[in-house]
Amino acid sequence: MSAVEATAQPVEIDGVRLVGPGEVAAMFGVKRSTVYTWLSVTKILPVPFYVSGHPLWPAEVIEDWGVETGRLVYKDLTSA
Repeated sequence: MSAVEATAQPVEIDGVRLVGPGEVAAMFGVKRSTVYTWLSVTKILPVPFYVSGHPLWPAEVIEDWGVETGRLVYKDLTSA
């Protein structure tokens, strides 16, 4: 498994698919450390929910952010 592949599966709660740093990294083809840089250093990611100290985002929010910032060319990440 490469560094950009997610090691965990997204979780769905009340019909909302949540993704963590590993899934976000896989969506954008970057390392997990890049996601943490986006979150904590450059603060360009949307504000996440935290569960036991781990950031989680609704997948749709991350997809929309990716499209809006030009980091994601399309909005179909159902296989991520």
